Amino acid sequence: MFVDHVSDIRVMLTLLLAYVLAITPAGWARAYVAKKMGNDMPEQMGFLSLDPIDHFDPVGFLFLIFSRYFFGFIIGWGRHVPISADDFYGSHARLRYIVTVLSDVLMHLLLATIAMATLAILFGPSLEMVEPSSFLLSFGYVLSVFFYLNIFFAVISLVSTMIVNITAYFLARFDVDRSYVLILLAIIIVVLAMVLAGFLKPVFWQLTMLLGNKCATLVKPS
Repeated sequence: MFVDHVSDIRVMLTLLLAYVLAITPAGWARAYVAKKMGNDMPEQMGFLSLDPIDHFDPVGFLFLIFSRYFFGFIIGWGRHVPISADDFYGSHARLRYIVTVLSDVLMHLLLATIAMATLAILFGPSLEMVEPSSFLLSFGYVLSVFFYLNIFFAVISLVSTMIVNITAYFLARFDVDRSYVLILLAIIIVVLAMVLAGFLKPVFWQLTMLLGNKCATLVKPS
């Protein structure tokens, strides 16, 4: 029983650390690029910061923990940095908007690449030789979940941005009840997130098996 509690604490701390390290740079990057592109609204809302508290979403993190234990995969989110095409004016406004909304996607992909490269360099296929109680293996756990979360956040951010913009396009041209559309939009994004997480789970296991089976056990419920 004590061992189970220690294991659960380790999993939650790992998820917390990986979550914070994933959402903070991406949220900051989105706000930074927005400012450079002429939109200082995210900065005014406090997102141009590397303080994790400014990007931490309690509900998103709790859902991450909940999905890990009850669904067998990881779904979560950080605080959303709002970006609207209407906030961009002047020349190349549409291009500057696209660059801004893609900035967090690119940051997540960069972080995922760094995580995978670090895992490959530090461990390679010999991770199974590391002692289970060692700090190095714990670091491997964090990097593995960090990689997973960044891939998940990158894809879901890109897909949800596309859906939101398509929805805004039709709302501007057709007379429909916005409340029902927004509810349907939220449901679609949640379903897509669950499908994506389910797809990424076996892919994640296969990737981490190249680095050692022990990393995969963190996201695979016993």
